[in-house]
Amino acid sequence: MNNIKFSELIEKIQKGETEQFLLDNSIEIEYDLIDLYTKDTVNINCEVRFFNAEEIVNEIFINVDGIDYENICPLNMLEDLVNDFTPDNPDLNSTEIANKILSYLENDA
Repeated sequence: MNNIKFSELIEKIQKGETEQFLLDNSIEIEYDLIDLYTKDTVNINCEVRFFNAEEIVNEIFINVDGIDYENICPLNMLEDLVNDFTPDNPDLNSTEIANKILSYLENDA
């Protein structure tokens, strides 16, 4: 399964390219079931992996094939956050939006 950096995923969401990214990378998980995890510390450069929420335990930390992953959030929640933050901050680039979202996820979600 292809991974993408968190900041690059934010940029794709901002451009409305999420669906095309999923198709291009053969991510065949129903949109509402996509949960985002990373094997790194959650930050703007972490590699995001897509999991089917119905096939994994609903935990912050999971182990799949001997690899530990940390939950970021569901994809649909991330899209909602990008869409909520972008109109209020039209001059911010995707990296700045990503930092705001990570701060929100860490402190408020």
